[in-house]
Amino acid sequence: PATRRATHATAGRVLLYQGRPAEVFYSASCGGRSERASEVWPAAVLPYLRTAEDDVHGDDPPWTVEFPLRDVQQALRRAGWTGELRTVEIDTRNISGRVTRLRLGGLRPDVITGTAFRAALGAGTLRSTAFDLASRRGVLRFTGRGYGHGVGMCVVGAGRRAARGESLEAILAQYFPGLDLTAT
Repeated sequence: PATRRATHATAGRVLLYQGRPAEVFYSASCGGRSERASEVWPAAVLPYLRTAEDDVHGDDPPWTVEFPLRDVQQALRRAGWTGELRTVEIDTRNISGRVTRLRLGGLRPDVITGTAFRAALGAGTLRSTAFDLASRRGVLRFTGRGYGHGVGMCVVGAGRRAARGESLEAILAQYFPGLDLTAT
């Protein structure tokens, strides 16, 4: 029923950027900070899809997942890497704090993007690239926040904002700043 009401309330309304329909995205949970579109899709240089704090995630517990190093090596081999994996280390992060590149000791090539690494291990298991990494006795432990790429509207965040009484316009302004909501 709530989805049906929201659909009827927004029917015929469009988000515009510079007078044209905007390209918009959403993710399950930004984990407290949205991601810039160009960090996930380099050609998507959209100024209204930028990184920003999302203050409705403060009480979210971090997620944790562990992988034996041998399982990570098998996943990376399926994705085209060769060699014997000895270490995995975070090399760089972007402005939102998400992992952009990891070093793979013993593999060729010896680097991988955070997005490709997440895809190789399984995007449903390694929930986002907003993680920290620890290694102990042949097991990699990932502790992170969010679920998905983090670009655009955060579904969890939008739901929480609506539950606390924020208007449709305020919610859209949080996730898509600079866009105009118009009726067609």
